[in-house]
Amino acid sequence: VYDDIDGNSISNVNMIATVNSETRQVLVTTTPGEYYVTIPGVSNGQKDKLAQAGTFGVEASMSALSNLYETEISYYLKVDFEWLDEQKEMFKSQISLDMLKEIYDNICQISDYVKTNMTKYEVQELVKQELLEGGSWKKSSVEATGTISSSYTYSSPEVEDYVMNPDSESVREIIELMERVEEGEILKKSSY
Repeated sequence: VYDDIDGNSISNVNMIATVNSETRQVLVTTTPGEYYVTIPGVSNGQKDKLAQAGTFGVEASMSALSNLYETEISYYLKVDFEWLDEQKEMFKSQISLDMLKEIYDNICQISDYVKTNMTKYEVQELVKQELLEGGSWKKSSVEATGTISSSYTYSSPEVEDYVMNPDSESVREIIELMERVEEGEILKKSSY
């Protein structure tokens, strides 16, 4: 789940990375902020826009996405979008060994721009593993779809708001793709 680190707590960019480090595969799932979902532990079963979950904390966003996709989400990243925009040239290219060494050497500096619930040790171990093993990763992506409508939301109960009703087939396909990656299957396409 991505969130603006400078205080804008609405999460308009909601991405889940399903990672299998043994098969070196990553599935990136994007869910629109307008997705009409429940926020477990917050909305008492009422639905709201997924973007509004961020106003209750990153854990609420994680909980809403976990509930939607019937999976456990262990970690999060909150990104300073201004910093991310400044780094776009680096992200356009393939991450090199030198870049990973720089990240490894500057974990504390990056923590000013990226917040996570991973410990510094866990981040260092991931970078160290990548430095030692190297190799390429197979990346795939999928975006959740739905139908645009208007409805009352938990955060705006008095006025109908623009929402996207989740397409149940799209959600089922995403759950299946996540499970396939977790089980070690290599996905054939780069996008679904």
